[in-house]
Amino acid sequence: MRYLVIEGLEGELARAEWGEHLLDLPLEWLPKDVAEGDVLRVERTRSGTLRFVRDAEEGAGRLAASREALADLNRDDPGGDIQL
Repeated sequence: MRYLVIEGLEGELARAEWGEHLLDLPLEWLPKDVAEGDVLRVERTRSGTLRFVRDAEEGAGRLAASREALADLNRDDPGGDIQL
């Protein structure tokens, strides 16, 4: 399964991450209430066109993984200012 991650919204476009690529997609192609951070599953319809469906479960899993990775990075941080 392929996923788009919505990185940001600007005007009539959504900036989306598709694997290692960034795409600008017209908002009219996406679910009406699409928001920054949404994960959209890309599906092919019977007619061969593509449709984008919000996948809340995939989004929650990715968010949890990101939070865990950030916590791991900060685990050994002594805090305070950086001394140069």
